[in-house]
Amino acid sequence: MDFREYLNRNIFKPLEMNRTSITAVPQQFQSDLATGYEYARDNYRPLGFEYFHTYPASDINSTVTDMAHFMLAHLEVGRYGKTRILSERAARDMHRQHFANHPRLLGFAYGFFENRQNGLRAIEHGGSMDGFSTLLYLSPEKRLGIFIAANRETSGLQERVKSKILNRYFPTENKTEIAQPQAQLQERLDRFAGKYRGDFYCHTCKESARGYVPPAFDIKANDGTISFWGGEWKQIEPLLFQLVGEGQLDNGETVVAFREDRNGQITAMLNGTVVNEKLPSDATQQAATINISPQILNAYVGEYEIAPNQRITITLEGNNLMGVMTGQPKIGLSPVTETSFTVKEADAKINFVKDEQGRITHLILILNGEEMRAKKIK
Repeated sequence: MDFREYLNRNIFKPLEMNRTSITAVPQQFQSDLATGYEYARDNYRPLGFEYFHTYPASDINSTVTDMAHFMLAHLEVGRYGKTRILSERAARDMHRQHFANHPRLLGFAYGFFENRQNGLRAIEHGGSMDGFSTLLYLSPEKRLGIFIAANRETSGLQERVKSKILNRYFPTENKTEIAQPQAQLQERLDRFAGKYRGDFYCHTCKESARGYVPPAFDIKANDGTISFWGGEWKQIEPLLFQLVGEGQLDNGETVVAFREDRNGQITAMLNGTVVNEKLPSDATQQAATINISPQILNAYVGEYEIAPNQRITITLEGNNLMGVMTGQPKIGLSPVTETSFTVKEADAKINFVKDEQGRITHLILILNGEEMRAKKIK
């Protein structure tokens, strides 16, 4: 059976998700489609509806009411009203942990990521696309479901709303109890120090279609603790650290773990389901000496529209790419990979994006944590 038909027959119709579909938005609902926006240069800019064409891995469009029906079916362990779409055993199996990077960390259920916030074990799944972002949160123990949709990809609204609800109805002091480290844990912490990079990019692609390489972050060794992401962490077990004082990570975690190779060298920091790889100590020098052919560099030359009357012009001078934004001075671009460049003067990054034919379609400017897309127009 076609997957689209399977969803309609076995999930959408039984759950009365009458305004939900996969791939293109049905014609009768086109007028109800929300407008997505991106924020750049102090302005909100409306975006067209983005199709990923990764069916069946994405492309479901729905409403909050329909998603409420979907959450009720999970909270009622497979049942919605008088209809059952999953056996109770199958529903419970979907909700339990099936993999974790470390026994003490949050992991994966089937189709869900684990979350532990305000003392509640929960499962959730979020998503984003141009102009939109969503989060589905379920606490089977409390029979609580939260679904939040925003018409901006990087709004951060979901986590703020979720935290406000949990703090209101399930308040907790959220203080971290630090286990006393054993004597054998008094090791040199500098082996954990270095630059790390998250795992949400493609290792085996030739600079994937998106061409995005996330920025690295630093872990520093202090006297008795390590520090990163604005907090200090104390070792409580071999390769396991706990956050000192109040606070938690976005997934509710207060512990992180490290992974080492057979030679005892630290290779990664594990944050829940995310693996943050430790970069070689000479990564900066490697990036500085990367050589890219003039033919590839010349493909990036052109004008990119970031907003009305706001452009980025890319030129090639010798073997070096140069960039200039409307009203700004010209600056050099330093290659990190074949499609990713840093802008040291502005502490920014530019990633060039190709289509399936290898043509440059747009660039992504990452400045002060804000991601801005600029379409190639010349």
